Amino acid sequence: MCHSNDFQPDNPEEKRRIEEAGGFVMGKRLNSKLATSRTFGNFRFKIISRSDVMEMANGGGQDIVTVNPEIRELQLNWLTDEFIVIGCDGLFDMLGNNEVVSYVRDRLAESDIAEQEVQETTEEIVQLSKKEAVRLTQHSDNITACVIALSRGVTKLYTLGQTSTTQQTPEII
Repeated sequence: MCHSNDFQPDNPEEKRRIEEAGGFVMGKRLNSKLATSRTFGNFRFKIISRSDVMEMANGGGQDIVTVNPEIRELQLNWLTDEFIVIGCDGLFDMLGNNEVVSYVRDRLAESDIAEQEVQETTEEIVQLSKKEAVRLTQHSDNITACVIALSRGVTKLYTLGQTSTTQQTPEII
């Protein structure tokens, strides 16, 4: 289950915020350059504060690219929730939410709960995303991911001699 918004410049709310700050969106890019609208870096799109001078890289008085996060509180269900995946646009631009969830679930289900390799699985989805980016665009964006295994973990169900993983949908933040 996805619990976040993609902060892409062409998202209607983001586009309005960008335009109010003096920027524009063209070709799904902020000021025809940047494919995301919320980052820590990209200072040329931000107000730069120095001792007594405020310089604006671009007009409007607000940052065109902001660091303001989206914050949501979610109640975890410790009986059904298996893991949480946190990732940046570099991950989710190349792999869909369901693809990431399926990969993580399947990979973790290969081992018993106490032996699941969460760090290795996280590294694998980053590499998978990088490989897909290079295949499609001949380069790779920054890719950040974190998989948080919850105490229940991913378990195997044994029914009539067949092995399958649980089918609850974990949270994607």
